[in-house]
Amino acid sequence: MAYDIVTDIGNTRAKTALFSNGNLVKTHTGPKTLDDLPTDITEKNIRFGIASLPAKATSGQKQILHRLCRDIIYLSSGMDIPLKISHHTLDTLGNDRKAACVGAVGFYPGKNLLVIDAGTAITYDIVSAQGIMEGGNISPGISIRFKALHNYTGKLPLLRSEKPENILGKTTRQSIINGVQYGVLSEVKWYIEQMTKEYKGLITIISGGDAGFLADNLKNSIFVHSDLVLFGLYRILMNYVETN
Repeated sequence: MAYDIVTDIGNTRAKTALFSNGNLVKTHTGPKTLDDLPTDITEKNIRFGIASLPAKATSGQKQILHRLCRDIIYLSSGMDIPLKISHHTLDTLGNDRKAACVGAVGFYPGKNLLVIDAGTAITYDIVSAQGIMEGGNISPGISIRFKALHNYTGKLPLLRSEKPENILGKTTRQSIINGVQYGVLSEVKWYIEQMTKEYKGLITIISGGDAGFLADNLKNSIFVHSDLVLFGLYRILMNYVETN
């Protein structure tokens, strides 16, 4: 059986997936060095491949990718993708944002979409029902906010996400956890409310590492797609194969 491979290397980790006949059959999340890929990925018969790389991609990463798929392609600002983009700085528009929007359109074609990727950074992008990426915003993610409080204050500890115990913290630890997580939650709610006013029948799709926390605390009708970027990369790959 032949497989297609997609890889998204982010700021802190890499996600790799195998597709076969349009179906996602295997995913793996690991360090961005790609040096821990399991044999049930590395020993498959790979047909086509695409990778989204960070600006400072290493030769080691590329060597591993080329061993997986000799003719692997890299997502770039000049590549033709199945999405129109109304953005003034295409050269700096993140690959993950483009891929997430392409994936969202694949799931919900002909709909107004708010695509939220809650990872290291939180990105908010609107895709119109006409299939146009209209623009969006970028905000610090939950982990960055925890690190900022620790790095730019004298005594606040470095914490991680966990379920808040109460709305108001009774300890410094609780106050930090509540402040960061409820602050992000309030921000996301505001975006959903504002964009719903502007775009009829808006559908909100959330992906990324913190999607679970947001989904658990939002009463709005939202859809969680943890592998949205991977599906988007696969759609871009298939579009490239069909047009070249």
